[in-house]
Amino acid sequence: MYRFLVLFCVVLVFCGCVDQDEGVSSTTTSSSTLLCSDSDFGRDYLVKGFVSGFSSEGVSVSEEDYCLNSDQLIEVFCGEGNFVVSEAVSCRNMGMRCEDGFCSDATTTTSTTTTTSTTTTTSTTLLGECVTGMCGDVNISYRCSVDFREGFSFVERVTVIPYCADSGTVDAMCKTRERLAIEDRCERYEVCVEGLLECQPKPDSTIET
Repeated sequence: MYRFLVLFCVVLVFCGCVDQDEGVSSTTTSSSTLLCSDSDFGRDYLVKGFVSGFSSEGVSVSEEDYCLNSDQLIEVFCGEGNFVVSEAVSCRNMGMRCEDGFCSDATTTTSTTTTTSTTTTTSTTLLGECVTGMCGDVNISYRCSVDFREGFSFVERVTVIPYCADSGTVDAMCKTRERLAIEDRCERYEVCVEGLLECQPKPDSTIET
């Protein structure tokens, strides 16, 4: 009778382990079963793609490749675990610019026509941040300065001139340069006020005649 009870307990323990293992294996789901589709089949920077699936947080995502600016492309694709992920890519580093969700060649075509023949010239221009005339307007302001050597204050006119450095190249950037000039010198009974064109009389000053 004692041997029978021992054998019965062993059988119960073995069956419990089998059921537990079977329960774990039946509830485990691989992340690879998540659905994710990409119309341009991964990291294709030359094609605008559309991706639908789930993020790593389990949120449903439907997004397309897009341009953050003329250089940065946000490429969306199905990443590790079949989750939707994105990355920033520099089109400029590939000699291109970002247009409508993909890296594109920047080409310009010009035509010249004469009375006898027609000549068509195609050239490729790699554009950076700007071309001539795209960096804004000239700005003029007035500030107070002091000539410590001569011992007087004066109104200084500051002219800020924007320009496009390296225009028409991949390194083109908007920059500025300043031109400075003395607009008005303050007398001993005057004071310079920031932003005003001329020196102003001191409130408590009396002009000797």
